[in-house]
Amino acid sequence: MEQDKLVEIEPNDWVELRDIFLLNWPDNHVAYHTINNYVNWNRKKSYIRDLKIYSLNNTWRSDGTYVIVDRYQILIYSLELSNEKLKRALSLLDFSRGYLFSAFLRRHRSAVLDIISSKKLKVQSDTLTFLYYLSKEDAKKKNLIAPNNVTLKPLSFEDAEAVNNEWPNKCVGSDFLVKRLVDWNPNIGAYDENNELMGWCLRLQCGALGALQVRKKFMRRGIGSLCVITMSKILANMNSDIFALVNDSNFNSQNMFVKLGFKHIDDAYWLRTLPTNGKILWSDGEIYY
Repeated sequence: MEQDKLVEIEPNDWVELRDIFLLNWPDNHVAYHTINNYVNWNRKKSYIRDLKIYSLNNTWRSDGTYVIVDRYQILIYSLELSNEKLKRALSLLDFSRGYLFSAFLRRHRSAVLDIISSKKLKVQSDTLTFLYYLSKEDAKKKNLIAPNNVTLKPLSFEDAEAVNNEWPNKCVGSDFLVKRLVDWNPNIGAYDENNELMGWCLRLQCGALGALQVRKKFMRRGIGSLCVITMSKILANMNSDIFALVNDSNFNSQNMFVKLGFKHIDDAYWLRTLPTNGKILWSDGEIYY
């Protein structure tokens, strides 16, 4: 029997990989939006350092199994119900640097936990988020009325540092991540009459609304809802359905998304492993490129 190996899925094949997940829409919308994100990034920059999309033995066309390594993050998916290929693919990764398994769905959790156990990895954090979904058709129906003293516009690149500094998930290397999301993905900022940033919402690599934040002095003014509705309409006009990942303990955000018509349809996890060599190698001081 031939030995397992990770085979890189070349960028020229990413559209074909993405379109596998159109089957039974929206069952596999997370995988579709994740790969579509990287298709769009590849069009902006043909070579992105520290980004690879792998398959096990080049068999991705049979069941869409992939493992994305994007700097310190790992994103995974498979149509195979047993998760066997996913487990075998993950077992081939080098975990010495430590990774964050990002936004992986409940049905893939067993594959991640098996790798943690078999490689005796130490877990730094393990967070449950609820996945809230809104179709593009429903998003287009929503009314968007911003108060006269609030301006909605894309975040500036200079805003990225403030966004990262106030992000509860800030970590070593996240400054680079936020800058890239602000520069390359749809996003929205809400500004007051003095052009002070009040709140914002980004779109993560997996396609989800993320890093939704309202500064304390601007809370209870509906700024969060305003940012979500604005982003939802932007994405709907891009022919994209909308989903968000909300921490299981963030009851205020959960209630907000329900009021806005989103439905809780799945769960996703964020699990970070510690480096096996004791060193975190991703630096906040990296130059954005």
